[in-house]
Amino acid sequence: MPPDIAGGLVAVLGVVSIGTLVLIGMRMRFIHKMQSRDKTDEIEQVSDALDALHEQTRLLREDLSELQERMDFHERLLTQPRHRADTPV
Repeated sequence: MPPDIAGGLVAVLGVVSIGTLVLIGMRMRFIHKMQSRDKTDEIEQVSDALDALHEQTRLLREDLSELQERMDFHERLLTQPRHRADTPV
């Protein structure tokens, strides 16, 4: 094979090899970027769900506190002596 053809062939193979490596690197970067975006979306979804759970827990605690106050009030009413209608107060 003449040296001119061999040199040209080596140059073409070098350019193709470098181009292939660049494309592989770009693809890997794109895949990594998409996976990172997916993880970010998942983290945001979990964070939103956690915030919703905190809010629901807060509301349940408020309801429980109100129910406890009502129960205490009714217990006090039940333990008070009853006045009969025919006796003067």
